[in-house]
Amino acid sequence: MVNDEIHHLVRFRPITGKIELLVASQVDLYLGRPAWVSEVLAASIEVIGSIETSVAVANHLTVGDRIFLMLQLGIRYSGDRIWLTPTCESCGEKFDCNLQRSEFPVQKASSDYPYAVLNIKGREICVRAVNGEDQQWLNQHPSRHNAVLALLRRCVQTVDGEPPAPSFIKSLNKKNRDLLESAIQDIGPDVDCSLLVRCPECSSVQELEFDPYYLGQTLRSNLDNEIHALAYNYHWSESEILYLTRERRQTFLKLIDKERGVYA
Repeated sequence: MVNDEIHHLVRFRPITGKIELLVASQVDLYLGRPAWVSEVLAASIEVIGSIETSVAVANHLTVGDRIFLMLQLGIRYSGDRIWLTPTCESCGEKFDCNLQRSEFPVQKASSDYPYAVLNIKGREICVRAVNGEDQQWLNQHPSRHNAVLALLRRCVQTVDGEPPAPSFIKSLNKKNRDLLESAIQDIGPDVDCSLLVRCPECSSVQELEFDPYYLGQTLRSNLDNEIHALAYNYHWSESEILYLTRERRQTFLKLIDKERGVYA
């Protein structure tokens, strides 16, 4: 969903050093995770439909779209299959399990996506789905300790066709606020990133939540070493090196090793 239009075509860019650098920077969380996701999506996706991707476009994607796109990017970045080592909640033993990003069930968007209209106490209320900009706002705003109220204020668009009064959300009781929150969550789309796993030691079944924003591990130190080697041998700038795809960078690094008499 971009500019209130639904698009089904997404074209990803090849994985470059720039994208790998952004993935490595997740450890620092220098932007906060919602902003980091927008940066990664903007760097990794060329177009959504006919619209060229930018950080601003990524910010306005709904949360469900962002999760789905990050899962698709994860498949391209480090493969579909992921191995995890959770700790059993029952016996405390660690065990290995695997999952596939492509197998997580996707909830389709509602017919009025990204909006929904509901009636509360005879008043027609229009709400919209949560997007990346909302996530960033909640991450930075001092009212994030009361995130539900803050989010409702941002996502309620109109009440009886007019912008809501500042006190509108507070005037609702908890039941009606819950109705609004559920309506916003159900607008969709969404991806269920949970799975049931069985501990091989005690046979206990438990629910495991997978982080959809996890792309794989890229160590900043390794990337810095590779940039240094290419800059030293070819006298390229860092930006020129980061522009290379992962495959081309590795090809040049192997040529350097070959020149030095180092064979894998």
